[in-house]
Amino acid sequence: MVSNDFGAIPNTYILNNNNGKFSILQNQPFQNAGMITDAIWEDYNSDGFVDLILVGEWMNPKFFKNANGNFIEENIINSKLTGLWQQITPFDVDKDGDIDYLLGNWGKNSKFSASKEHPLRMYYADFDGNGRTETIVCNYKNGAYYPLLGLDELGSQIVSLRKKFTNYKSFAGTSIDVIFDKSVLKKARIFEVNTLASGYLKNENNTFTFVPFKNELQVSPISAFLEFDFDADGENEILVAGNYFGVSPYHGRFDSFPGALIFNENKIILGNKIGLDFNQKAVKKLNIIKVQNKSYLLATINNDSAQVYQLIK
Repeated sequence: MVSNDFGAIPNTYILNNNNGKFSILQNQPFQNAGMITDAIWEDYNSDGFVDLILVGEWMNPKFFKNANGNFIEENIINSKLTGLWQQITPFDVDKDGDIDYLLGNWGKNSKFSASKEHPLRMYYADFDGNGRTETIVCNYKNGAYYPLLGLDELGSQIVSLRKKFTNYKSFAGTSIDVIFDKSVLKKARIFEVNTLASGYLKNENNTFTFVPFKNELQVSPISAFLEFDFDADGENEILVAGNYFGVSPYHGRFDSFPGALIFNENKIILGNKIGLDFNQKAVKKLNIIKVQNKSYLLATINNDSAQVYQLIK
């Protein structure tokens, strides 16, 4: 994101290494791809070149084919899939021999509402003409879009609203197309999210279909994936973690996801069943570290001590 200007699209680029001197790889299609949160290199089309996959907030997952060092965006997801994506990792979750992609999204346990018919919307514009942009997030209800923020919050950003709405009663139940003139909304850029569910892209002959996770993995944003053979059976699993506290009191903290261990699309064990203590913790990163030839799980937690777990077969 662009600091102090959420909604502006930042530059995204690759640094090209030429004998230790780095330069930006210019004129690539991903340079204005969106507000990127995660990126992976993966040969998704099995042509021998590692390709680039990007996910981010208020955008679709984007697949860029590596054509001998130049990149071409390909549309290989069979539906529109805009989300508040936080993470992506490759994993054969259906055990059919090809690679699927696990996606961490915002989850379905929030005051946001999103569907393909009625997506969550964010309006981005200089609403009061003071040279600074604002964003207004809206849910759909009964044929119109309504801001999630109240008069106090919006009025602190856009002072002119205090003159138009002199009390809470006059503002209550007012849709965004009544709050602002059509001429103002016409200038706004509209971002949309049509799914808040975390899930996976199921690979079917290099065409991908989104499959949501079960509800126990939808209670909070998912911010970390880690692939490892946790039970030492010769096959890898995926450990999942999340939670997020950086929201306003209106939303409430997302703190109830205990983590989960994914064996396959039909077998998932929650973290509190296998000794993890991720409740009330905003997990940002998971790693395997080795100490004296033994493997340990390192969980890095926002604004808290890191946790280290011994792996017991």
